[in-house]
Parts: sequence; structure tokens; C-alpha cells
Amino acid sequence: MSFTSYAQNKQYYFVYFKDKNCTTYSIDRPEVFLSKKSIARRKKQNIPVKSYDLPVCSSYVNTLTFHKIQVLYTSRWLNGAYVKAPGKLLDSLTKTFTFVDKVQMLRPFGDTVNVSEESMRRNTRKEKVRIEETTYGGSYNQTHMICADDMHSQGFQGHGITIAVLDGGYSKANGLKFFEKLFTEKRVLGTYDFVSRDTNVYDDIQHGTQVLSCMAAYAEGSLIGTAYNANYYLFRTEDDATEYPIEEANWLIAAERADSLGVDVINSSLGYSTFDDKSLSYTMAQMNGKTTIAARAANYCARVGMIVVNSAGNMGDKNWTIIPTPADADSILAVGAVDELGNIASFSLGGPTADGRIKPDVVAKGKSATVGFSSGIISVGNGTSFAAPILCGMVACLWQALPMLSNMQIIDLVRSTSSLSLSPNNDMGYGIPCFTRSFATWLGQSHVNITEKYIIPNPFTNGPIRLILTEKDTTKNVDVEIYDLASKLIYKQFIPNALHVNVLNMNTNILTQGLYYVKITGDDFAPRIIKLVKQ
Repeated sequence: MSFTSYAQNKQYYFVYFKDKNCTTYSIDRPEVFLSKKSIARRKKQNIPVKSYDLPVCSSYVNTLTFHKIQVLYTSRWLNGAYVKAPGKLLDSLTKTFTFVDKVQMLRPFGDTVNVSEESMRRNTRKEKVRIEETTYGGSYNQTHMICADDMHSQGFQGHGITIAVLDGGYSKANGLKFFEKLFTEKRVLGTYDFVSRDTNVYDDIQHGTQVLSCMAAYAEGSLIGTAYNANYYLFRTEDDATEYPIEEANWLIAAERADSLGVDVINSSLGYSTFDDKSLSYTMAQMNGKTTIAARAANYCARVGMIVVNSAGNMGDKNWTIIPTPADADSILAVGAVDELGNIASFSLGGPTADGRIKPDVVAKGKSATVGFSSGIISVGNGTSFAAPILCGMVACLWQALPMLSNMQIIDLVRSTSSLSLSPNNDMGYGIPCFTRSFATWLGQSHVNITEKYIIPNPFTNGPIRLILTEKDTTKNVDVEIYDLASKLIYKQFIPNALHVNVLNMNTNILTQGLYYVKITGDDFAPRIIKLVKQ
């Protein structure tokens, strides 16, 4: 089915500026254009604010507006404006305005609706779910496969981590039973529709609802998302009716919004290669991780300390043979799909990238994955669209568990501890991650300073051990948990109104010689992970 209608001859462009020489902002005062949380994310990872973080020159924007060019959004990272204007702008702008470097077509005829069979195709199907006699129900296989259930049992459920979801719509998500916990606890921090330019994201397609359910749903006995205690922003960047580079521009602007809000992780179950106007389509050679708007945006996400998790694409059984953008970007996690036995799904698109890098990075269950639908039904669907959020939620949980790590350290840890890490390939990348293995592997290395005086004595033999707190952390409620290297909880103590020196009640004689780790969590300070050695 396909139809086309034209209301007015206006087109969408991305206008690149030559410089930021006249910007009124300064990298010395980032609090003017970035949130406290965004600045804190950079500081924690020792990432300086740079010139690409600065907003564009307002005088350039004002000049475009004065000449009847509608500026919809501006981009800090690509230094330009996303505009809507009459045709032939491509030829006239660079000649008329000296500050314009180049102009890129995003979509011809801005008010066109062109619904094609290809753009309507969804790799989802409904089936009756076999409910297992566990808390996870039908979602047990997809969570257990990547050790999510083990991480959840240790208290790593995404708490304190903020995830931005970029998708095509979240139909009825704010009224669904399996999202009741999410909305009751007010953990949807904000929404925005970059297509319609309003805040209502709940009246479009259900694809984003399904994606979100893989992370944020909580329905005992049916579906437990992999990061059901995380915070979320819901952004609509995809116009499901058409396929044009304008959606990449939406992706870029949403990613910048996520950065400025202090988001930690972005999930994107989207990909771009060919467009309704074939003259705008990419070649396979351009899927090199640095050419497209979306890939460049994803790389900037990495530069400012965020992690992007992106689906690898569902064209593995079609003619397209190179992984699409932004999954082609270097410093992200592109996720392919496997079935319940860990075999690669036929539709999951493999690599390499055009420049020869291994893709996808990792895989998760995406064939017959348990997801929530906008009807309220919990059923199954197929697609790397679901493998990505299933894995993304656990990336958030791992970062919750290891908050001292940078974004790239988390990505490297996931790759290096996956099932095919010693022999990666272009079907499954580095394989299926096990996040408890990632956690235990990092703790088994020498990254944590065991001489930190939160626990004394350390190393120890037998006898009591003590928790030492700084003055500012006293008189607060503190949880102390001790785990072995298999990530098994072996001791837990709640200390109300903690003192400077607190004796732990555990019998240390029962511990064998070896390495343990202690997680210390307070009312208002980030979890601390300390190595504990018994000699």
C-alpha cells in the first residue's frame, strides 16, 4: 500500500555553519548550557567541556530566521541548524550567507506522507506466551541468558542510572499495567516528540512501547525488564510513515538533548541505510562509522561520556549486507539477535563495517523475545529492536554496580567478558555477555585500591572488621554487602545512623582465604565497591 500527498513545496535541510566565533557561550561556564548532571558525568570521567559542546552562534540562527527560513532545531555537535524552507535552498544558501559551510538535504517536500510496504514492515509477531513458574515468567530466558537475574538479585536493577530511549512512539505506555511501577514512581523524567515538536509521545506507534518494556516493565510472573528501577527519558525521533535522513537529524538533536539532561545510556532500536528518495540513500561504503549524521552523533555521545546501545538491524536475510548506521559507529555497542538457545537469528544483520571492523559488538535474545504491547498484552516479538534494549538495561545495571568506570571501560568490559571474546566474528561479534562475569572479572583485577580505608584491617585474617566512614557520611543509613567472586551474597548488614567507626557483626572465621568485594551504599552517596582480602 502506498500513497502520496503534497501540501506545500517546503523541504528539510541541515545547514552547517563554518565556525562558532560569535557564540555568546564559553567552555568556562558550562552550567549556562549544560545541566549539573551532565557536567557531573563529564567530571566523573575526566572529560573536559570542549568547543563542540558550545551552542551555535545565535546571530547565524537569527539571520536565517530573518530571511524566512524556519529553524526547527540547532546542533552543538555538528555546528548547524535543522531547518524547513522552500526549495532551491541548496543552491542559494552557500552563495547568500558567508557563515554557511554547506547544506544537506534531509527530506524533500516536508509535508509529504509516503507510506510504503517496506517502511511499514515490522519484524514482530504475536504468539501466546508460555508462562514459566518464576518471577520472570516468559522473560526468564532472555534475562537469564545474559545473567540479568543474578545481577538483579544482588540489587543491581538500574537504580540511579538514566536511560534515554530514541524510537518511533510509545503508544499508550503511560496507561499500561506492566509500566505501573515505572510511572507511579515517577521515573519517566521527561518526554519529547522531535517529529511533531511537542511533548506527547504516547499517541504514535507501539514500537517504542515494546522496546521500553524490555527494560522498564515489571509484571511478576510475566515480564521483568532488565533495568526496571532505572530512570527514563522517552524521545520520539522516528517518523514511521516515511524513511528519510531527517530522522537521523532528529536522532542527533535528541542525543544532544540527552547529553544536556545528564543521561547516562541511550537505547536506539533504529537504523538507516536506504531512503524513500533513492537519491538520498547511502552506499555500503559509507557505513564506515564516521560519515552519516547518526554515526557522527553516536560518536559524540561517546566523547561526552554516554553509552549508546543500538540494534544491529533486521536485514540479515535481505540484500543489504553491511551493518546500517548508527550501528556502524565505533565507540558504541551494536547488538545482534539470537534465539532461546543462543543461535544467531536469520534476520540479524552482521558485519563487518565498511572499514572492516567487527559488528555487531554483542548479541542478546531477539527471536521470540517476550515484550509488552500497547494493547496491554504480553507476548513475543522478533527483531534486534528487542535484543538491544534487553542488553541495554543490563549495561545500565553494570554501570550502577561499577559507577567508578568510564563509558568506554564499561563497553570494553562487556566485550571482553562475552562468550566469543577470544574469537569474535561478524555474525555474533564478541558473543553473548554474562554481566555477573563482567562484574566479577573487573573485581578480580587490580583496579580497586585495597588500601582504601573504608574497611580495616584489609587484608585481614580472622577477628572483627570495621567500616570507616568520613565525617560527612556519618549519621546516615548505610547498607553493607559482601560478595564472593562468584557474585554470591554472603553477608549483609544495615547500619542506621552510622558512626565514623562501625564494627561489622559477621563471623569472619567462616570465610576462606581469597578475594571478596564489599558494596557500601548510603542514603545519598554513590555505591562504593571495595576489595576485601582474607589472608
